[in-house]
Amino acid sequence: MAAPRTARSRSVLYVIVLSAVTLLAARRVVNPLRGRVQDNMARLDRVGARAAQPIAKQAKRRLSYDALVKENQRLAVELDRARASSLRFDDAVRERRELLALNGFEDPDGYKSVAARIVGMALNNVDQTVRIDRGTTDGVREDMTVISAAGLIGRVIDVSAGHATVMLITDPEMSIGVRFSRTGEVAVSRGQNSGQPLRLELVSLSTRVNRGDRIVTSGLQNSRFPPGLPVGIVQSVKPGSVSQEVLVRPAVDLDRIRFVRVLLRTGEP
Repeated sequence: MAAPRTARSRSVLYVIVLSAVTLLAARRVVNPLRGRVQDNMARLDRVGARAAQPIAKQAKRRLSYDALVKENQRLAVELDRARASSLRFDDAVRERRELLALNGFEDPDGYKSVAARIVGMALNNVDQTVRIDRGTTDGVREDMTVISAAGLIGRVIDVSAGHATVMLITDPEMSIGVRFSRTGEVAVSRGQNSGQPLRLELVSLSTRVNRGDRIVTSGLQNSRFPPGLPVGIVQSVKPGSVSQEVLVRPAVDLDRIRFVRVLLRTGEP
């Protein structure tokens, strides 16, 4: 019974020894291979890193560019808001100054006045008119004079209960009896549309006219306008064959005016 057991033990020992020898041999073969594989993997990692580096840099630059674009857009929006706020502030300051000047204007003798805001402009270049927020309920009537603190603006040509339409002095249909403040000579002013100077008619060749001379309403008999209202300043003078060609810059900047006064005749409601 002992011999077979000894034989089995010896067989098991042979198997263990053989396995150990095989493992040692395999390790000697595998270890160099593993090292080479690891070296190759490291090389691949370095190659991949170098290959990916430009892509990573480009991606980083792209991210930076996108961030810069967004920041610029944000700053542009903030700048637009600041500009709009500044414009609103400047406009409010200008309107306040205009109102203060208008309130300080003394009504001509025989007149009282009512302040009004311009709420509409003509939608074409033919009609030189504005619309104001005062009407018959405020005592406004047709043919009444409209002024600002700087001078004459025009006259009322149409009126309703709460609004009125004013023809500006730049309208070609508007004729105004005027005189030169310096000499007292009289003439007639006529409009030439928006942005154009007024044209003086009936200025004789003997009338002394200088550039810079001030023109006011004459207030002669049957005149629509009271006397002494500023109309404009002489811009240019040219002698003609029969009369002088005189151009006058309006005293009022009609493109920027926002508040006016309507002169109510004494005795009007």
